[in-house]
Amino acid sequence: MKSSPHKLDEGGFFSRLFTKGSAQQKRTLRVLKRELNASRIELYKIKNDTISPAVAKLLYEIYRLSYPMRQQLPLDGSGKRFLPSFEEAFILTFHTKEASSIHEKLGFDTIRKLAETHGMPKTVPYVEKMLDEYSDQWDRETISKINTAYANLIGFARFVYFDFFPLLREFDLKLDEGDFQSKTSFSPAEGTLLLEDLVGLHRALFRFDADTGLDIAMEALARIAGTDPGGGSYPKLRKAIATLQRNNYIETIIRAIKKSLSPVPVEKRRSIDIFQHYIQRRRSEVGRVLRSLESKLRDEAVGTIVSRLFDGSVDGRVNNYGKSHNETYQRFELPPYRWVEPLNYLKAFLTDKYVPSISEIINELIVGGIFINKHTLTELSNCYYALKESLSLIETFDSDLDMDGDKGRLMKRLLDSVTKEQSARRALINNIEEVNEKAKSIIDGRIVSFRELAVSIKKIVEDYKQKSPSVVSNIRKIRAGKNRQFIEDMAAAYKDIYWFLKLLSHYLPLQAARDESSAGKTT
Repeated sequence: MKSSPHKLDEGGFFSRLFTKGSAQQKRTLRVLKRELNASRIELYKIKNDTISPAVAKLLYEIYRLSYPMRQQLPLDGSGKRFLPSFEEAFILTFHTKEASSIHEKLGFDTIRKLAETHGMPKTVPYVEKMLDEYSDQWDRETISKINTAYANLIGFARFVYFDFFPLLREFDLKLDEGDFQSKTSFSPAEGTLLLEDLVGLHRALFRFDADTGLDIAMEALARIAGTDPGGGSYPKLRKAIATLQRNNYIETIIRAIKKSLSPVPVEKRRSIDIFQHYIQRRRSEVGRVLRSLESKLRDEAVGTIVSRLFDGSVDGRVNNYGKSHNETYQRFELPPYRWVEPLNYLKAFLTDKYVPSISEIINELIVGGIFINKHTLTELSNCYYALKESLSLIETFDSDLDMDGDKGRLMKRLLDSVTKEQSARRALINNIEEVNEKAKSIIDGRIVSFRELAVSIKKIVEDYKQKSPSVVSNIRKIRAGKNRQFIEDMAAAYKDIYWFLKLLSHYLPLQAARDESSAGKTT
């Protein structure tokens, strides 16, 4: 007897499973159809998977009205931020008269005039005070208004740059990108094919709100552009976008295509503190202006003094503590030799001016002068002997940094290992700082000696003019027969020292050098 095949029990597990799924799906479709039918315009036919031409007409209207605005909304390379120049222009539209006045004073030309008139030491604190006053021009309410308007505008701009053309072309195959003169003829389009584009549009649509916050942003844009955004098309565009946002047309279509009741996710809106970002950038810009001016004015002043003091080039007097070493250190992100220029100028002055000329005049004065003021004699003698070995001191320092010197060999070995061993990097940084301290101590010590020497020379030259000298009794008899020339040589020596100290003052404060020397930090 043949056994009959078992029939699937209608009340069995699999039957209940598929029946339940089918029922759930049917309920979902009923809800989606009710939503589609409730819409003011025809959106989508679930049975045919087609999106209505009415949707295309609405999107085309938004595309047509928003496309010209791209020229007025310049995004950066990332497509997520405005260009810095636009951000500044946007903030400027919220300036009061007083804020605008301070903003103008913080420009390059104004700061340069201040620096040229008053010098950098006075200009820097004055400009920093203006920056603080500038930051204080806005209250919290205004800052919040700026940030909200900017966040809305950047969201709107990203929406304006949304590529509507691939989506709309599926409704009208003859449509040309950016052509708004030709007549359109939209037909239903396959929903599944456009699902990805619609999801992207939905995200772009809800990055901003088409409300009064956007109105404020567009008023600012109008002031920047000097004309109504989009040639006066903004009110129509805002109304069309608000229709999409308010009625959730795009989300409804997406859920219908996916046959899902789940909400379509959108990007979480980031809080943008554009005001604080702008203020920080403004401070950075002004800081760069100050540093640039300081460097430029210093280079101009240094060039003038060097031309006055020296004949020919003075570069490269110190061989192993120079710019080429700093270029190497920069490649490895190491600290630089900080006192390259002043140490180089110090050696040049000692070599070209002090040793062959000024020291001879001072020696002649000490040996041939009868000093009434013993303190001045002591000062001169101390400076003379302190400076006597200066050239040798710099050369010893330089030689030690040479490849054959102890310090030079050590630093070369550490540099060779700096990319392999962290301990080598730390050791090299410590040695660079140690070398910098040594260089500065040499410079500080010579600055103090040259300052005191200049003071003594000036005192003696001025005493020479008196009827009865009170410093050197025989000042008018030294270098008999050529006494006048001797005084002129002393005056010239004073001027050379004065300009040399002026030169060094562009690299380090002279008073600080004096204080450090007094504290026993100099060599």
